[in-house]
Amino acid sequence: MRGWILAVAAAWALACSSDPSHSEFGGGGATGAGGSCTPSPAGGDKNLPCATLRCSSFCCYQSQESGPHCVPSLGKCPNPQILTQCDGPSDCPMGQSCCGRAATTFTSSCKAQCDADELTFCECASECGAGKSCNDVFWNGSTGYKSCG
Repeated sequence: MRGWILAVAAAWALACSSDPSHSEFGGGGATGAGGSCTPSPAGGDKNLPCATLRCSSFCCYQSQESGPHCVPSLGKCPNPQILTQCDGPSDCPMGQSCCGRAATTFTSSCKAQCDADELTFCECASECGAGKSCNDVFWNGSTGYKSCG
């Protein structure tokens, strides 16, 4: 099972690194103040990385049998290993943040404010606040996602 998740994460990262429509996929490492990063317009561009797919709603991965797939709502992905709604604030309604966890499962969702124990996903350091950078998130390998830190 862990090998399959690593393969999904690797495919996810490969798909992300080759997509020029999202500025966060243009390179690895941190996106600092001196980098050339332009955030996507706010309000929901919804072009979520999901292994080799792109989702307009949610990315779901439950098991090797089902593989990664796009689902229209949270209820369509019971017991997920990966369930993402956003990869930065541009996927969320205006004024909300993309928050999530990279622990036992990998999740993200739009919220008014991230909890203290959650990651704040970003495309560029300008979305993170003063003195913070936008860094790659690793969870069983590279994910194609970045968070403020």
